[in-house]
This record gives sequence, C-alpha cells and structure tokens, in this order.
Amino acid sequence: MTADTTRREHSGSGIRLGIGSCPGIAKILPAGIRGITLPDGTRVRMLRCVTREGGADIPVALIPATGAVHNRMLGAAGGQIVEFAGRPRLYRPEKGGPILAFTVTDLRIRDTDEARMLRAGYRR
Repeated sequence: MTADTTRREHSGSGIRLGIGSCPGIAKILPAGIRGITLPDGTRVRMLRCVTREGGADIPVALIPATGAVHNRMLGAAGGQIVEFAGRPRLYRPEKGGPILAFTVTDLRIRDTDEARMLRAGYRR
C-alpha cells in the first residue's frame, strides 16, 4: 500500500495515510464479499481484504465510489488480488472497531489459484 509521498499524514497505527487518491494492492479474504448499507440507505458491495505494510497483514475495506466500480466488484471472489486507487478513511462498522477503508475510484481484479480453488469448493 503506497501513499502519495509528497503530502502525507501519519495515523497512530503506523499506517501511512495519503491525502487524496492513493494506489494500493490487496487480497480479498475468502469470505470477504459483503453487502453494506450506506448512511443514505443505498446498499453497495464492500470487499474485505488484507494488504501488507511493514511485514504485517493490515485489514482494509474497499467501498465503491461509483456505479461502474460497484459493477466491477460484483464479479469479485475470495482469494483474488485487487489493484485499486482510492481515498483512505476510517470505516466504522456497526460491530467492532474502526478499520482502514478506501473509497475506490478505480480497480482491477486479478484471478489466482486460491480463488479458483475456493470457487470449486476446496479448502486448504
């Protein structure tokens, strides 16, 4: 996860949060596809993923910013790799504490062997 290196701020967790749009790469968790309701009542798809920063797995949520991005997320499956650009923020789900989230403005999904195995019903 790389942030804008010209302007950045630091959160208390040691994760660099860029100001503006940031590129990133993450892996969708096996059960990481969720539907959420936004404050205005709109239901959208959210991807729960993990990314690596400093050798540690960091959970992130990817939330679509546009209908086109949301439609691309509809084809996502657990185990796939997501390359994205988005604005970082803290997401506060109804249960649990806040997590790092990105309002995604562009994404590309890559298939992996793990994703194909999960779709076929195999478990490691």
